[in-house]
Amino acid sequence: GRKIQVIGDYAYVVRADGTPDFIIIDISDPANPFLAGSLSLVGAPTNIFVSGGYAYVSSDDNNGELKIINVANPAAPALVGVYDAPGAGDGNGIYIVGTNAYLVGTNSPANPDFLILNVSDPANPTLIGSLKTGQVFYEVVVSGNYAYISTGDKNAELRVANISNLNLPTLAGNLNLPGNI
Repeated sequence: GRKIQVIGDYAYVVRADGTPDFIIIDISDPANPFLAGSLSLVGAPTNIFVSGGYAYVSSDDNNGELKIINVANPAAPALVGVYDAPGAGDGNGIYIVGTNAYLVGTNSPANPDFLILNVSDPANPTLIGSLKTGQVFYEVVVSGNYAYISTGDKNAELRVANISNLNLPTLAGNLNLPGNI
């Protein structure tokens, strides 16, 4: 398993290897968890966020860096939407707030590595705004008007994006941790 999120009586797991690679586990009895449902996805899943009956899965699939899966029926998860980010990078991290998805990943300097998507229609996610830094972004967490992003930049392992204007996010700050982390 690569990443896991627990909501209620279910654990949602994505794995980098193996088929299926999206798994829902019933954990209502922690001593006896069992497979409730699963789904095979194109590309290797890299991260997961579950919210409002949907699982949002970032992926290394160059034609679908974000997969949206309906998990209302845990026994029969169904892929309902895909977002193909510009360029040929990988989706590495995903975070959901309301009807907005915050997707980070790797891309060329010509393409955005931080995207804000409207997922109010899970079958048709649309781009709201983006930011190009030319860095490798791994994980994102949103709090208030800021997105906190872990990076592969040894001179700025943490980037902070101001998202008060969703159409035009901007870098607000960064932190260089000691050493080459």
